[in-house]
Amino acid sequence: MVVLGFTALFVALVVTGCKPKAAAVPTPAADLPVVASTDAAPVVVAPPVDSNLPQVKVSPDGVPDLHEFNRYLRRWIVSHRQRPANFEEFAASAGVQIPTPPAGKKYELDKGMHIVLVDQ
Repeated sequence: MVVLGFTALFVALVVTGCKPKAAAVPTPAADLPVVASTDAAPVVVAPPVDSNLPQVKVSPDGVPDLHEFNRYLRRWIVSHRQRPANFEEFAASAGVQIPTPPAGKKYELDKGMHIVLVDQ
């Protein structure tokens, strides 16, 4: 009788379809609007600020805390089990607000998988 009860419970669970909730899909950078600039390279406009995402600390002079930023990169690498191909791939699914780089600079990944600021 007990075995029949457990079997009925198992069948009920299978039939009702105990499925995990779908994870939120981050907006890829390719879906963002592109603004024309004077040089040939397109400029991607940053997505709207999401107050629910953690923020990288930025100094008063506008320079982000790269040490903290690189911790988010390492977490991304561990959770995705691969290295991002470029900074844009990381930024598209980082789960953190990407601060605007200082004027005349942009973010890149170096060979050691660290986020660095380079001249545009």
